[in-house]
Amino acid sequence: MANSTYFHTINGRTKIINNLFSIDEYFAAGEKINVFRIIQEALNNILKHANATEVILAGEIKGKNLIISVSDNGSGFADLNRVQKGKRPHIGLKGMKERALLLKGILTVSSSPNKGTTIKLEFMNRIKT
Repeated sequence: MANSTYFHTINGRTKIINNLFSIDEYFAAGEKINVFRIIQEALNNILKHANATEVILAGEIKGKNLIISVSDNGSGFADLNRVQKGKRPHIGLKGMKERALLLKGILTVSSSPNKGTTIKLEFMNRIKT
């Protein structure tokens, strides 16, 4: 499992730090697209809503568990259940959670105003020893 760090700047202000190792060996071909879509939606949400200057994409193995996280230093939010007037509910987050369930994973969101957001995707017993 090679772990390389890649940097990429988008929008001229948001730096993405990619510490995610290759996850190909942990997912079947049909599952990989769902993992990709979850990460894609997380990054899209950051670009649209967070005003972040830095995003960290990371992977970690803890015992037999595989953890993928996307963290930002953006504006964050206080309440996932509150929908702002005139705005759609958190459809993207709902879709991410549904995809995680299809993969037998757990998606958690932690966020605080002005302290950023972390999306964590955890797959139990995904690592074969």
